[in-house]
Amino acid sequence: SMRAAAAVTIDGDLGDAAWQQAVASAPFLAAGGGAGDPARAVTVRSLWDDTNVYFAFEVRDDQIGSTFTNRDDELWNQDCVELYLDGASDFKDYLEIQVSPANVVFDALFASHRTPEWQKSKAHDVPGMVTAARVQGTLNQADDADQGYAVEVAVPLASIPGLNPVPPAPGTTMRVNFFRIDARDGKVAGANAFAPAGGDFHDLEKAGTL
Repeated sequence: SMRAAAAVTIDGDLGDAAWQQAVASAPFLAAGGGAGDPARAVTVRSLWDDTNVYFAFEVRDDQIGSTFTNRDDELWNQDCVELYLDGASDFKDYLEIQVSPANVVFDALFASHRTPEWQKSKAHDVPGMVTAARVQGTLNQADDADQGYAVEVAVPLASIPGLNPVPPAPGTTMRVNFFRIDARDGKVAGANAFAPAGGDFHDLEKAGTL
């Protein structure tokens, strides 16, 4: 992640000058390992400043669908992206954030691996987080020519448990992972991962480092 050289506007448009300097990740792999489908490629970029850390996802998808409308709905049952942020890199007090292409958010804070269960952990709302999504195509219409969607997320540094120092210094690290859930005809058809974690996306020992 690079320090942002210009302001980042969270609107789903990744044409900002700030994002032009940010290096995209390699295309996500299949969640269980192995190469992902290039026609359904996913990348993420990250920036930070004294206030926030920013993430930008570019998702190729020819059938974009998510019918959820409420915060903390079970977004992972349809198209979405997911972020896991472990500020202290100690597998404790980590955030799970999901954003759908309709810009509906699920967010939760876990004290340790899947604990407490998500039905309780979702009571946490990340203070000050801002998200946006922009669809290239038409959401929830199966008969059109969708190209993909973009998701932007701004997470206040102060809202990431265990991150130290705030603001970060160059060389500061935290453990992170990113996923994309891909649904077809309303059912999950596959998933992609920044760092493949097998069947357990919460396995932070297999996560990457930002």
